[in-house]
Amino acid sequence: MFEVNEQDLYFGEDLQGASSDEVLVACLNQLGRVDLELMSAACGKSCEELIADLRGSAIFQDPAEFEFEENWDLTRGWVLKARYLCGKLRRKLELAVVQNHRFP
Repeated sequence: MFEVNEQDLYFGEDLQGASSDEVLVACLNQLGRVDLELMSAACGKSCEELIADLRGSAIFQDPAEFEFEENWDLTRGWVLKARYLCGKLRRKLELAVVQNHRFP
């Protein structure tokens, strides 16, 4: 597996001051997945700011990421809305309810 750092998200352009949507697109183009920590480092916004801007409209946190984990992490488990809202939605809802009780 190769290592990617925040410099890899620059594409020769400055992402400082870019919208959260623009940074998400850059991250998806480069990595093919959502990585809030790298996005934060690339644009200067905190992970919390990015989540507030993107949650529900572009990204969802997949509770399956924490099914076998002891701890919840705000920056992990984020996927594109389209990816999360397909497949076994009842199972995802059940798991979300369980994880919400585990990690209030």
